[in-house]
Amino acid sequence: MRVSVVVPTRDRSYYLSRCLTALRAQTLPAGEYEIIVVDDGSARQPVELPAPSAGERIRLVRREVPAGPATARNDALALAQGAILAFTDDDCRPERDWLEAGCRAIDRGLDIATGRTIPDPQDKVAAGPFAYSMNMPGPDPRFSTCNCFYRADVLRAAGGFRGEFYSSAGYHFGEDTDLAWRAIESGARSGFAGDAIVYHAVRPQTFGEHLRSRRRLENLVPLVKRYPGVKRAHLSSHVYSWSHLFAYVAIGGLVGSLASPWGLALLLPYALWRSRDKRRLPTAPWAFAWRNRAMPLFFLADVYECWVLARASLRHRHVFL
Repeated sequence: MRVSVVVPTRDRSYYLSRCLTALRAQTLPAGEYEIIVVDDGSARQPVELPAPSAGERIRLVRREVPAGPATARNDALALAQGAILAFTDDDCRPERDWLEAGCRAIDRGLDIATGRTIPDPQDKVAAGPFAYSMNMPGPDPRFSTCNCFYRADVLRAAGGFRGEFYSSAGYHFGEDTDLAWRAIESGARSGFAGDAIVYHAVRPQTFGEHLRSRRRLENLVPLVKRYPGVKRAHLSSHVYSWSHLFAYVAIGGLVGSLASPWGLALLLPYALWRSRDKRRLPTAPWAFAWRNRAMPLFFLADVYECWVLARASLRHRHVFL
């Protein structure tokens, strides 16, 4: 078996169906890869797999009690027979040649390869101002498992995924980054496979859901502290992003405005950055205007993120804001 594809899932049957349709349509011959789906305790509707066609190998692992994506992926590793392990998520839609492109990167001598992950253009009309997706068009220092390939022996030698990477709000985040950098520190060779493309769903979120999800960022602080290479995914080793930097400037302006109205001028860098932020999700034109009207809420969310990271910085004794 050349490659095993691992897909953890929980209560996202619609997105999983899209993912499996894309995986079953890969240009790699069906006999060269297997698909292992791990249902991590779905409560709404247990996962049911489609009947495999000739030559296809699709397996399902069910967990009665949710344990998180790290444990789900480790369950799949115990069954995987491929020399290469390919990871994607249930809300992703790989291109038809995704597996071939990822395998080529490993065959060229890499032990770990990440591909291009971009917001799914099929979902852009449905996206609101707080929609969630992944946009990693270049090398990914976090080694996100929405689009990542490993040489199987290297991954197993690194010890698999650790399950302790969850935030106080119950979000799991960072177990993939931790695994990759542990392997790299042991000598694994990593690189980028730009032709291995995955389209990540653009999932609508309310402002409340967006705000709660920010708690996951607290897991970044121990990762940046432990693995200096992770800082390449951020503005610096001590600052998360430009939006955070400008948010701090804006907070200073609000405080300064108590003494002089000119302090409000310090809000302009943040407003300009948010209105021209090219990293935001591709959406319909009306949604772009909607995002600008929602800028005060984005500012509140950025201030909350800063607080989450500041609290984690104190706990882990490493400044990352």
